[in-house]
Amino acid sequence: MSRRLKTSRKTAQENFQVDNSTGHLQLLGTVPDTINVFPFETIFDKDTKFHYLAQNACTGEVKDTEIGIGHVEVRNGSSYIVRDEALLFFYGDIQRTPACKLLAFNKDSDEDCLIVTSFIPKDVSSLLPDKNSIIVSDESFAPATITLDDNSLLVSLNGVLCSITFKEFAKHLKKYL
Repeated sequence: MSRRLKTSRKTAQENFQVDNSTGHLQLLGTVPDTINVFPFETIFDKDTKFHYLAQNACTGEVKDTEIGIGHVEVRNGSSYIVRDEALLFFYGDIQRTPACKLLAFNKDSDEDCLIVTSFIPKDVSSLLPDKNSIIVSDESFAPATITLDDNSLLVSLNGVLCSITFKEFAKHLKKYL
């Protein structure tokens, strides 16, 4: 079963640092003095992926920005955003193509602050990053997508739409025969 791309009306926002060995964003907790934001783990579970916006942004100007799709993993008691695919990069307001696939997010001074936020894209095509994706609804006004795996079916299991293989479907079907 592939991860579903989820959006939420709630906003996840946390400080982060880059794990240099993996490139993952290690989450360091919610940004102080912010209201109505939540840790990523409270909104997105291990079976979902989401759009993120990571920035070096606290000095009054936005330096580096990366927009992409990722998912949360927990290892050794720490939470990480695994950056599955970077979609756009900006330096200030200028869109650019980086020398690498993911930004390093180096802090130039102690005043620099690395923040990652979830968001809902403004266009439908951004909700369909994978071939064989369809838009579904988990909650009102928060679209999600399901990517149908090869040789699979779209089914609702316990009230959740998902893609399952024919073999998995046969196991579920035996319960009713």
